Amino acid sequence: MTASQMFIPELLAPAGNMERLEAAALYGADAAYLGGRDELNLRQGALGFSWDDLDRAIALKRKTGIKLYYCINAFPRQSGFSRVEESLERLAGLAVDGLIVADPGVFRMARRLAPKHELHVSTQANTCNGEAALFWSEQGAARVNLARELDAPALRETLAAMREKAPELESEVFIHGAMCLAISGQCLLSAWLNQRPGNLGQCTHPCRFEYRAVGINPDLQAPALLLEESLRQGAPLWETAWDEQGFSSFLSPHDLCLAPYLAWFCKQRVSALKIEGRMRTAPMVAQMVNVYRTALDDLAAGTFRVSAYLDELSPLSSRSLCSGFFLPNGKRRVFSEPRRNGGDTPVVARLEHEIEPGVWQVQVKARWQSSNKAEILLPGLHKIECEPGTYALENHREIRAELLHPGTPAKFYLPEGLSGNPVLSRLRPGLFVRSV
Repeated sequence: MTASQMFIPELLAPAGNMERLEAAALYGADAAYLGGRDELNLRQGALGFSWDDLDRAIALKRKTGIKLYYCINAFPRQSGFSRVEESLERLAGLAVDGLIVADPGVFRMARRLAPKHELHVSTQANTCNGEAALFWSEQGAARVNLARELDAPALRETLAAMREKAPELESEVFIHGAMCLAISGQCLLSAWLNQRPGNLGQCTHPCRFEYRAVGINPDLQAPALLLEESLRQGAPLWETAWDEQGFSSFLSPHDLCLAPYLAWFCKQRVSALKIEGRMRTAPMVAQMVNVYRTALDDLAAGTFRVSAYLDELSPLSSRSLCSGFFLPNGKRRVFSEPRRNGGDTPVVARLEHEIEPGVWQVQVKARWQSSNKAEILLPGLHKIECEPGTYALENHREIRAELLHPGTPAKFYLPEGLSGNPVLSRLRPGLFVRSV
């Protein structure tokens, strides 16, 4: 198979709110998954989409062609099914491209109330074999997300079984983002410690907290060290091993990064490659999508350059990037070191509109030392490097300010000599500016 004949999967991006959806579309996602503002979509911490927001999202879909998949992938209690029913009845008349579901009861109700919509089986269902995929296909599913716990040989076998048993069923695999300590997110740590069940979208991520040993618990048959959490000192939580270095996020998994293996997924004809991250900011969504869109396009063109993708992705995570469960025989590849101060996302502004040739109004997104050099992030991992030349705006007057603060409108001047540069044809509102 030549590069030009290579099968390229759908690139599926997270969209926690409208700005993140716009970023995903602008930087090349084929589809996005999103949810409402309740517990039904497993991301109560994300801003989510109101019904009015969803109308705007559908308008963006018509304009850009990006597909929209709406999440109702919680495992609701019986008392929650009235909200499920209400949501499905409203969604039935809206032009979304599919519903992401995990609970069999929600699935059954969706078939009855929204029969025109495709049903996609969530990662929460933990589908890890061909028989499970066939089961969902027989119930009417159009796509199934395969469990992140499968390594490459197991994935290959499952995909082969799906092609044999349910050839019309689409496959979807996570390729980037946070991983859970439990199987496909089915974890009780948050419910046990904080009475916030992860499978209702309320996870507090105790696996990522930092702990330290504070003493021995004498009440246990076998003495174990007590641990306290850094934000709740004085309230011991766990019995575990001692860490001589102080607080440690010993339960936190690495983040998943399968960028180096995209050719494998193309060869296996996986239908969709999914990026985790509805809680992530719009600049982070933009950068992740930009990398994976570029990588897939490079594969099709025969110009794949894995080091460039890892250089862009590594600063975006506070945790190490690794190959997760993908490599066989328990092997792991770690691509980056953890960053204790959080992911480095030096995106400082977003282009709003062009005031005059070479002059753009920007919306400042983070503290910006305007004397620093900056670069505009274009699709395809292209960049326009710019010398300092940014001014705050107050009543349409320019005010020279060294430090610009989030929310400040400002003017951004492109360097001279770019007027004939073909890359500028890709310069448009919504693109992000990064300080360098």
